Amino acid sequence: MSKILFGSSKVPELSYLLKEVSLDDLHTISKMLGSSGSLKSRARLINSIPNKLLDAKFVKKYISSLPQEEMTALKIFFYMQSYAPDLLSTVRRKMSGLINSLRDRGLIFYMGKAKQYFMPREIVSSIEGVVSVDLECISLNESGGKEINHGFAMLRDVFTVFSQARSGKIRMTKAGNAFSNSVDKLSNLLELSSHQIPSDIMEPDKRIQFILEYLKVKGLIALAGKKTISTDVNITNWSRERYLEFLNSIARFYFFEFNPPNNIVKALTIAFVVAMSQHKSSSIFKYNDFVELVIKTVRKIETSVSAKDIRETIATLTLFGILKLVERDGGDGALGISDIGLALLKGMEFIPQVNNELYILPDFNIIASKDVELSLRATLETFLELVSLKETITFKLTRQSAYQGF
Repeated sequence: MSKILFGSSKVPELSYLLKEVSLDDLHTISKMLGSSGSLKSRARLINSIPNKLLDAKFVKKYISSLPQEEMTALKIFFYMQSYAPDLLSTVRRKMSGLINSLRDRGLIFYMGKAKQYFMPREIVSSIEGVVSVDLECISLNESGGKEINHGFAMLRDVFTVFSQARSGKIRMTKAGNAFSNSVDKLSNLLELSSHQIPSDIMEPDKRIQFILEYLKVKGLIALAGKKTISTDVNITNWSRERYLEFLNSIARFYFFEFNPPNNIVKALTIAFVVAMSQHKSSSIFKYNDFVELVIKTVRKIETSVSAKDIRETIATLTLFGILKLVERDGGDGALGISDIGLALLKGMEFIPQVNNELYILPDFNIIASKDVELSLRATLETFLELVSLKETITFKLTRQSAYQGF
C-alpha cells in the first residue's frame, strides 16, 4: 500500500519535539516506556527515550499493548497526518482525551510554537508497517487462510483525493471529470497491496472519479474557474463524522447513486442469506461460488445487469470493508461479510424481496408470508430461529447459527 507521508520540512524530528516537552512529562513518557526511573536529568531523558521509540520490535510490542480506544485514536491520527493533514486539528479536538494519553506514551507530541500536535517523522517510519498491516485487518481465520479486510482503503482514498484537490493538484474538465494527467498522478497513490484479491476490483482511475462525484454531492468540492476545484466550509462538519459514519456515507452513495440499479445490492443481501443457509458453520464462502450465486440471484430480479458489473461491485465492496476476503495458499479465494458490513447493512434503507414471499430486513431478520413454499421455510428453519408465527412468519438470524465463525 502506497503511503503519502509529509516531507521532512513539515514533520519535526523526535529529537526536536522532545526538547519542547517539560521535565515532568519526560519522566511520564520514560516511565510509560518501561524505564527504571533512575534517569533524572533532562538531557539524559531526551537521549534515552529515542532508544526505545526507534526500536521497531519494541514499538510493535508497545503498540500492541495499547487499549482498544487508544489504538483506534492512534490509527486515525496516523492516517489523518499522512493523508489529510488539513483535517487533523478538527479530529484531534474530538479525541483530545485519547490524544493526551498517547502524548503520555510518547507517540504524539505537542509543538507549542506551531500550536499543533505531531507524530514525529521517525515514529511514523517505525510504526508505519505495524499500523498499516493492522488497518488492513489481516489475521488467520479458522480455515487457515489469510483474512484481508480493506476497510480503510476507501476511506484512505477519499482523504487522499480530497487532500490533493485542496492543494490544487487535481484539474477537471467542464463535464466534471478529472483530467488524465491528474488521474495518472493520483493513481499511484491509490495502489493497493499486491496480494489483494480479486482482480476485478474498481481500478484507481474509476475510484478517483467515484470519489470526486461523492465529494461534489457532499458539497465539499465544486468546479471553479480555469478548470480548478474549490472547496467548501462543509469540510468542518464532514471531518467530525466518525469512521463508521464516513464509510456509511460513502457506501450509501456508491450503492444508491453512483452504481444503480441497487438490485445488485439487494441480490448480495439475499445471496448472503442463501450462502449462510448452505454453510451453517461459517461465514466464509468460496469466492467464485459466491459470485456465481449472486449473478444467478441478480438475474432473477434484473436480467439486464451484466456479470462484469456484478463482479466489480462485489470486488469493490472489499474497499469499504463490507466484504472480507480470505486468501488461501494454493487455493481459491474465499469471501465473507465483515462486522463493518453488518453494521452498514443494518443502516441501509432497502428491503429486498424474492418472489413476493420472502423479505430480508436491513437487520438481517427475515419476514415470510404464511403461504411461503414449504421447502423454503424448511431451509430457513435450518439456520434461523422462528420468532413469530402470526399473519407473517418472522425469523431471526442468531449468533449460534449463521453468525458462527465471525
